Amino acid sequence: MPDPNGQKNVKAAASSALFSPVQTGSRIYNPLGRYREWKPCPDLQGRVCCYWYLPARPEGSVVAACERMVPDGCIDLILQWDRMSGEAIAFVVGTVDQPVFVPAEDTRWDRLGIRFYPGGLQHFLKEPGHLFTNRIYPLAEISKSLETELTRSVRPAVPAEELVLAVQQCLLARLQERLPWDHTFRNTLRHIYLAKGRLTVHELSQQECVSSKQLGRIFLERTGLSTKTFTQIIRFQQVLRHLNQEADPVLIRAALEHGYYDQAHFIHEFVDFSGLLPSDYVKQSG
Repeated sequence: MPDPNGQKNVKAAASSALFSPVQTGSRIYNPLGRYREWKPCPDLQGRVCCYWYLPARPEGSVVAACERMVPDGCIDLILQWDRMSGEAIAFVVGTVDQPVFVPAEDTRWDRLGIRFYPGGLQHFLKEPGHLFTNRIYPLAEISKSLETELTRSVRPAVPAEELVLAVQQCLLARLQERLPWDHTFRNTLRHIYLAKGRLTVHELSQQECVSSKQLGRIFLERTGLSTKTFTQIIRFQQVLRHLNQEADPVLIRAALEHGYYDQAHFIHEFVDFSGLLPSDYVKQSG
């Protein structure tokens, strides 16, 4: 595969290096090592987190019915196609503020996804992020032209690497560099990432010299979430990474290290975003 990073080299947005979304570390959705990811070319870094590919499950393989997905602040644009007929559709999966369960029992559809960093989607589609929050939205209802371009690039039996390059060319052709309030949004993202989600909305608005209400409108537009919920999700993401990496995590220490006032506060927020008690999550993760 030609290297997607071999495009014109431009400086990536600094915030992309400060945040990398994680999921629950489940072995269900990728039992045979079939899931794959690619990083975008430099021109798209800071907007696109990655491209991912998941082929249909082989007949006869054993897999659970659903996969738990937790909030990560990102929006995905997903292409899926019937491996036999080639019929293709595209849809947008918005940011979520609660756990969702994705059907994993599928032997028909191959999937290729574009995971956008928080606020990245609007560089390619003008629609506000809150239009998609906690929803799956057909791309054809938003941009028929983009849906046509993307689905035309999908052909059965074509190597995934070639599909990634074709999708990337579609994005490059639509890239909008400048957006309203982008400087304020990017600066605020950087503050949130550096503080690992441990800043209040008031502190963030003071740092950027805008009102809390104005900052809230910007975040609803770009991420689909309120500023407060977004910062809580980033902190949850930090805790989740901690629990995924530690062989035998001490929960109270994890809570205090990530800025929770007490264990009750930590448990309440973890349950809101994952649907599990932290102790149960650690047990299930093994």
